[in-house]
Amino acid sequence: MRTITILILVALVMPAVAPAGQAYDAAAITKTIAPFVDDQTLVVIRIDFSRLDVDATWARFMELLKVTKDHDVKDIVGAKGEVERWVKDFVKAGGKDFFFVFSLADLPAEPYFVVVPLRPGAKAEVLTGLVTSGKAEAAKSRPAKRRKSGGLFGCPAAGKIKNAIVAGSPEQLKRLRAANGVDRPNLPKAFAAAGDSSVQILLLPTPDTRRVIEEMMPELPKEIGGGPSTVLTRGLIWAAIGINAPPKMSVRLIVQSKDTASAKAFRDLVPRIVKSLVCEPLGFSKTRQANLPKIKKLTRMLTPIVAGNRLELTLNHEQTNTFINDLLVPPLQKARMRARRDFAMRNARDICTVILHEAQRKEQWPANLQVLVEKKLLPAKMLVNPRWPNLKVGYVYIKPPAQLKRWSSERILIYEIHDKWGEGIAVGFMDGHARFMSHEPSFKKLLANSLPQKSPAGSEPKGK
Repeated sequence: MRTITILILVALVMPAVAPAGQAYDAAAITKTIAPFVDDQTLVVIRIDFSRLDVDATWARFMELLKVTKDHDVKDIVGAKGEVERWVKDFVKAGGKDFFFVFSLADLPAEPYFVVVPLRPGAKAEVLTGLVTSGKAEAAKSRPAKRRKSGGLFGCPAAGKIKNAIVAGSPEQLKRLRAANGVDRPNLPKAFAAAGDSSVQILLLPTPDTRRVIEEMMPELPKEIGGGPSTVLTRGLIWAAIGINAPPKMSVRLIVQSKDTASAKAFRDLVPRIVKSLVCEPLGFSKTRQANLPKIKKLTRMLTPIVAGNRLELTLNHEQTNTFINDLLVPPLQKARMRARRDFAMRNARDICTVILHEAQRKEQWPANLQVLVEKKLLPAKMLVNPRWPNLKVGYVYIKPPAQLKRWSSERILIYEIHDKWGEGIAVGFMDGHARFMSHEPSFKKLLANSLPQKSPAGSEPKGK
């Protein structure tokens, strides 16, 4: 999913370069993807990579992410190079449209599959390699049991089906080869509503989907105000989002309802959904008074207008920037921090495990962490803290006293080197477990109890 996120975010911030002489044709786009859409298809995402110029707006991308640390810049530059090469090779090989298709027929094992329509002159083998391995070379399809082992887009198999390169699980490819597609009359309507844009996201609930929702959830959750679920199932027959890229960004949302009354009822539900799904998870509810103007602004901005039996929402360039800065960037930053934190904790736990095994085997505690590296018991890269990779050694090892035999779950064995406390640090304990400590006084108390009362010869200096 990391690759999907990067590519969609790139599409969000890239300038559109419309190919000369090509008009947007919703019917033609529908025709290319229709063979792969069945009566259980729920979501279709289309990205037009022929319109994207990666290098031109990467600075804007970094600005949106508010990248300030050196190691973050290095990571982003590396990702930029990866995406830039991939897009260039994809377009050079004749690629243009790129679809992600989510079908209930594949759940729960496989959430999606990828479709790349083959245009005249396209290099099928190269496109297959790009979709599977990410490299511009021919790639053979190799079945795999788990999606995570399946290459760039998490798709372990790929092949040519109905004049397109399709990537997914072996079971998905088998199903798609035998399928003929099912007529979904809302598909061309949704593409037409999304309009000419770099990214289009279609939500296509089926009658069965709406029926199941009404039967299993007759009343909406109280967090969004309750009421009958028919407000949702009749208010959203299908939805389409079209995203126009810089220099003048905009987002267009169309929601097709059953009728005008259903559209109005669904419109009235939107502010509660925004508050429940957007404001509270971002922490606005905890500082309600300070953020009340922002909550009101976001709610007004994201509430569509009723136009007959449809809901329409258009965000201009300024509003789109607000949407990205206030709603997309914070979760991405939190996810990035959480990933680094989890990595640091995993490192701490693994280092503790090696220390404990060596202590059992030698019946004495290792002198320092470097000894474990020299004995090839510990890779040197594990001593680099992923949250502060500029530090050569990212963990402090507290060598226990030789006479200490009881492996306490409250005695610190290693912890992250840190210049300031921040959100907290990863700590590894003597019994082998690790946890992230966000309360500094509690950590300092445990640290004081873990440090030797006297400084014995050969004790570990800080940072080694």
